[in-house]
Amino acid sequence: MKTERYAGISEFVSRGARKSLVELCIDALDKKQEEQEARLGARGRPAGAALELARRMKVTKRTVNRWLQDEFQSDNINVKILISAAYEIVPFPSIEKVLKDDYKRHAQELAQLGIFVEERG
Repeated sequence: MKTERYAGISEFVSRGARKSLVELCIDALDKKQEEQEARLGARGRPAGAALELARRMKVTKRTVNRWLQDEFQSDNINVKILISAAYEIVPFPSIEKVLKDDYKRHAQELAQLGIFVEERG
């Protein structure tokens, strides 16, 4: 019998929430760079926001851009790292909103199957 590894909360964070967290991090890093008068890249965004997030997460800039473009979903290990990075970069209420909204969507889908999840404060 094969045993599965449990990756914690990251297993329950949806593709949409993962992308939202990446976008929040990029936006926060953009603002930080704008405050530091960073040079603008070709697309009008400070050139280093995706690169800075990639550096913090120890992934490539291409990986971050592919998450943003919905080309593929980050794996559970990277979601753990993404959530940690988000806590360092993004104000807590923004992270909390993304994760709570994702939880509520999951709870609604389970309720349609007759499975009810108790929500705590």
